Amino acid sequence: TEVQSEIVVPILKNGVFVAQIDIDSNTKNSITKEQTELLEAICTKLSPLF
Repeated sequence: TEVQSEIVVPILKNGVFVAQIDIDSNTKNSITKEQTELLEAICTKLSPLF
């Protein structure tokens, strides 16, 4: 299936890129503002693990 929506959120440690979370969807416009905010918060929580 073809990707219709995608979100890529970087994980930064001390301001330096260390990883990213990349989520694809085959549904157009399927990523909400709330989902984006949640994923950003998750990436912030993950950053100390790197």
